[in-house]
Amino acid sequence: MRTNLKFLLLVLMIVLGQVASGQGIEKIAKKYLSKLSADKIYSLIGERNFSEMLKKPTSFDELTDKKSLNEFILTANMPKDKFLKQIATTASPNLKTQILHDLSLLKTDSKVNRANVLKELIALIIYIHRPVNIGSNKQITSVIFNGKPIRFSVLLDSCLFKMQESPSIKGMKTFIDAGEMTTFKSKDVDNWIYDSFQVHNSMLELAAQHPHDDIMTNSMFELLNKSLQSNAGIHLAMVLNYVFNPQLQSSNPGISHVRPDTGNLAHRSNLLKSIGHSVYYGSKVFQIRTDSLKHITYLYLGEAYPNQELIVKISSKVMQSFHSSPEMLFQNKFVYVKGTLISLEGKPEIIINDPRSISINN
Repeated sequence: MRTNLKFLLLVLMIVLGQVASGQGIEKIAKKYLSKLSADKIYSLIGERNFSEMLKKPTSFDELTDKKSLNEFILTANMPKDKFLKQIATTASPNLKTQILHDLSLLKTDSKVNRANVLKELIALIIYIHRPVNIGSNKQITSVIFNGKPIRFSVLLDSCLFKMQESPSIKGMKTFIDAGEMTTFKSKDVDNWIYDSFQVHNSMLELAAQHPHDDIMTNSMFELLNKSLQSNAGIHLAMVLNYVFNPQLQSSNPGISHVRPDTGNLAHRSNLLKSIGHSVYYGSKVFQIRTDSLKHITYLYLGEAYPNQELIVKISSKVMQSFHSSPEMLFQNKFVYVKGTLISLEGKPEIIINDPRSISINN
């Protein structure tokens, strides 16, 4: 309570200083306010107000916190375990809660402004592991690097725009549809925080070297692409970005949920009699097997090998076009396939070389 009163008094001093003829009171108040840790200010302001501040227009003062900057330099190459331990002791536990909450909103609330939520998520990540610049209007709008505040909102917008154009993130909606978003735990957030810490550190180094927005944004985008496969946090950010851009969904929908044929379905009893003919068949996927040497995925329909109704063999090229793992796409799903039946050791088999020849029944 005493701390809250002290904070309110400081804000009052700033307001009075702005209307007073002299700037002495405002200068003293700002100096003291800049010494407060970012997490302390966050806890004083409150979660809801912080969320709202992130959505306001960007503005910042030339305040620097040398102590925070020095602390950041010491943590720049910190091992993962030590870094996360420091986060656990210095950052409010409400931050993780906020991140998990926003992730759940992206999955369950169709009315949520997803662009704003994404900005909030990334700003929260930056906020956790970065010194932040606190202006006199108490908007958290920039990060401090080499003693200078760097506005991240404009960079974020331009960088995300470029990310959305990347073929690497097209088709990833299946990742969300498969329910993967509902399985994120606190540990996943830890990994995301650490990965984003490493990548964002490199981004700010680029920002310091290239003040021109285009050069900097291109460099950041190249860095993100290189990090996509190795960093779980960046992969998650890319997946979220795919969800935010409906145009990508229509340009590359991944696997179809529309039946590949409107004709009559073949019956299990007639499959062996139809060897050499084109058939249309539907059944539940009971088992999945991937041959890493031949780069082929096998779906066993109806039952597991050797009692399967039908073996569906999917080429690696087709599988890649779905932008998701076989397990995420087909496990326990009902699929429809169309193709020419061949015999494999007396068992009927269909080879899928065209993504349009297989679909998942919702």
